[in-house]
Amino acid sequence: MKQRSILATATAVGLGVAACGAAVATVGSDERIGTDAVENTFEHVATADHEADLDADLDELADHRLDVDAAGDDPRHDVDSRTSDGQWYRDIRMSRWTWLGADEASITDTLDRIAAANGNRTDPDLLDTIDTFGPGHWTYEFATAADAAAARGDHREASALSLIASYPHNDPDGAGGAALAASIHQYELAAIADGHHVERISLVVDGADVTALLHLPPVATTAGPAPVMMITGGIDVVLTEHYPYFRDHLAPAGVATITFDIPGNGGSSDLVLDPDMDRVHVAVLDAIAADDRLDPDRVAAMSMSGGGPAVVELAIDQSDRLVAAVNRCGVVASALGLPAEVYAAFPAMTIDTYAVRAGLEPGDLEGLALATGEIDLVERGLLGTGRPMTDVPILSVNTADDDVAPLEDMELVTAASTHGELVVVGEEGHCAPDQSDADLIMDWVLDHL
Repeated sequence: MKQRSILATATAVGLGVAACGAAVATVGSDERIGTDAVENTFEHVATADHEADLDADLDELADHRLDVDAAGDDPRHDVDSRTSDGQWYRDIRMSRWTWLGADEASITDTLDRIAAANGNRTDPDLLDTIDTFGPGHWTYEFATAADAAAARGDHREASALSLIASYPHNDPDGAGGAALAASIHQYELAAIADGHHVERISLVVDGADVTALLHLPPVATTAGPAPVMMITGGIDVVLTEHYPYFRDHLAPAGVATITFDIPGNGGSSDLVLDPDMDRVHVAVLDAIAADDRLDPDRVAAMSMSGGGPAVVELAIDQSDRLVAAVNRCGVVASALGLPAEVYAAFPAMTIDTYAVRAGLEPGDLEGLALATGEIDLVERGLLGTGRPMTDVPILSVNTADDDVAPLEDMELVTAASTHGELVVVGEEGHCAPDQSDADLIMDWVLDHL
């Protein structure tokens, strides 16, 4: 297949700054500080077909490729304090990105280029807000770094850097969307290099196209249809960010894995986030039942952060189709439906990203208050009822001090299951780093599968 650079794709559609989203708080400590357990049809699309489609898209986009010039350095910016609060619109997630395969030096060098670039910044105090696609622009710089990784054959890093170029995935029809498509393509190439079978899945949900990724374990580890783990992130974590779970834990145990996104995000960006958050999950369950390679009687699901309401609702409403569920730092109640003036104090990219997912304009705080209030699982009568709502075992995992997903919310989820468990990992922040709780979560899931 004719290869064209990731940057060429992004450049062809890169008009304007890609909107950005972020986490609400800093990640917590890696140290585990305590444990509290409470009892109380899938259309398979071959990779080659997608490569052909991608090649055709690149040919078309290349006809419109922009010609951009390099920008000079700007010594005003202290790049050594790149992760300090207030310097970046985006949350700089170094530990997550390196966990996914990006080299820290590649990330650091790219951040340095962004910080030192001249150009019009939509906010002069935020380094990553250059609004012209070219040197210094977030998507442009990380797509450039991804090209370098792809050129040396490091498809895993190319996927991770393309993911960062898209982050936080608020520009699905522009340069950010092209970068995410490149991340998926490089992810597939990396899986082949690793000896793993990953195939793209096309679903139709409420008339919208949805993309998911099916990871099949080695045939030698399975006897008959494989059990399945479904994984989604939240409002700004997408389907190419879960590979270590499959590679290190699920594949060796013979468990198939399907990664996908909640409505409004990533591969589900054509949908709008609303109270029916688990509808993509349900479509994936239907797809599993239609695939004779997969065992519909042994399915577990994990969602995190803003995806928490979806997996909790799934465990309640689809209890006969799940054997276990993981609510990883799910934002299920306390941070939803707050007054607009409270949201005004949240990080801008968090609010912008949630608004985009809900089909609102960035900055529509009144609309956001209404939209998130409709998702609140307490207000919907799924949590806080004083009685268990499901027999599906639910594991909730979070830090000890999370402003948007406090332990009180985790306890509500735990109490909603007759087999609920709560594990605290890390002292503070929204969601512990993935690598700090991956072992305990995957061990728990495998015990139930």
